[in-house]
Amino acid sequence: MKKFKLGSQAISALMLALAITGCGSSSDNASFTTKSESAKGVMNSATYYEDSAAETAAATEDFNETGDSTTEVDESSQTSDRKLITTVRIDAETLDFNETTAWVESRTSELGGYIESSSISLSGGYYYNDKYTDLHFAEYTIRVPESKLGDFLEDVEGKTNITYKNQSVEDVTLSYTDIVARKEALETEKETLKKLMEQAQSMEDLLVIQSQLTEVQYQIDSITSQLRVYDNKIDYSTIYLSIKEVEPDDLTITQKRSVGQRIAEGFLSSLKATGNFLLELGIAIIINLPQIILFAGIIVVIVLIIKRSNRKKEAALQERLGKFSGFKKDKKSEKKENVVDQTVADKQDKNEEN
Repeated sequence: MKKFKLGSQAISALMLALAITGCGSSSDNASFTTKSESAKGVMNSATYYEDSAAETAAATEDFNETGDSTTEVDESSQTSDRKLITTVRIDAETLDFNETTAWVESRTSELGGYIESSSISLSGGYYYNDKYTDLHFAEYTIRVPESKLGDFLEDVEGKTNITYKNQSVEDVTLSYTDIVARKEALETEKETLKKLMEQAQSMEDLLVIQSQLTEVQYQIDSITSQLRVYDNKIDYSTIYLSIKEVEPDDLTITQKRSVGQRIAEGFLSSLKATGNFLLELGIAIIINLPQIILFAGIIVVIVLIIKRSNRKKEAALQERLGKFSGFKKDKKSEKKENVVDQTVADKQDKNEEN
């Protein structure tokens, strides 16, 4: 372990010297071999790593020279090599849902693309010519080759009624180039480590190199996976397509209409909506007829009970009014009799006075 630590220190010193001077010195290696026998193992290890560091520095220098040369490429070549990811979003309407969806799937296959995901659901229904028709809604995630994107979009526009369209392009050239450069550097490091493994002089050195080689290979695999994802997105454009089935009279008008056309279409649409409302109302009444009859019976019973109660109250009131009227009449008769008696008595008194 002590030998390995000394060798590591020697490695660090030698690599720093190589980085500053830009080259290695074989004479230094010779000087190490003339040391005492007790330090021979350490010096051999240092010489071994020195050679590997020189190889790595040379490879890095070659890579830097290559990288500098790429910056001198003309602009036309850079434009043609740009890495672009195209994404399109489309909302469309159709009158024949089954025909349109079948066409989308077959056309995608014809152009060399594929459907990444799809979903179909019901979105309602309507009556047309005394027949109920379901309305459907579909969502597709479609991948088509970049070179065939224009053909596909043109065909979709001719096959459906497009109500929304958005196309965006993302330039990933810088990110892609950076990832490629990292991969090339790791590949160079991998080859260097393989050479070092062949020159390993001890099991300890072999294990250290093997561990580093495994880590480098892992990074290479990860970067390769990233590049595959980028390549797929660059080579195959992504299209998010939504298809809505609509009634014949409900297609979205994308062109300007005259005032007369708007009035006529609005009037016909209002008539159709009224007819559909009455139809749905009749269907709802028929469906809920048992409940309606039950509620109607309950209401009739309640009305009869209320009427009967009102009749009883009215009869009681009449009876009370009758009694009050009889009592009033008796009072009036008694009063009249008293008045008559008083009159007769007055007449008698006058006669007696005479």
